[in-house]
Amino acid sequence: MAEKAKDPAAVGRAHYVRARASSHLEAGSGVEDGERALAIFESTGDHLMQAKVLDMLGSGAYDRGQWNDSLAFEERSAEQRELAGDAVGSAVAGFRRALVLVNQGKFDEAEPALEEIRTASRAANYPLGVAMSTMHLANGVARSGDSESALGILKKTLAEFEDLGAVRYIV
Repeated sequence: MAEKAKDPAAVGRAHYVRARASSHLEAGSGVEDGERALAIFESTGDHLMQAKVLDMLGSGAYDRGQWNDSLAFEERSAEQRELAGDAVGSAVAGFRRALVLVNQGKFDEAEPALEEIRTASRAANYPLGVAMSTMHLANGVARSGDSESALGILKKTLAEFEDLGAVRYIV
């Protein structure tokens, strides 16, 4: 339908929606539609939609264990959000990058990104972002060998998730 209307933005959004739906049905799927959507939004110069598609592609790469690809997509997503004027979104786009770094045992690199995400989430009054970044900070602290500090952080974070009614986000 969108292709018949000869509206590139509509075609790009259609591919994006189909890619997201596919990825929700099967983790890591929808790549082909995502790549098509990205190409369209690159040609139209829509930075925000490029960022959304890149974030989705990064999420899929993360789910498939392709961490280097995930990092590359997330860095591009952050750049596009900055070009779109979305400073908070740019910080939050670094979230998956930080998760990859924690999983790779590079907590020294992940910690500043997680702190930036917490700061941006507080500034945007986004308590779920604060709780999630704090949870992953605790994960990094635990992997660094400080189990006692990590446990204290996690207890506080659990209370934050419970207050938000968002315990399903705890990993």
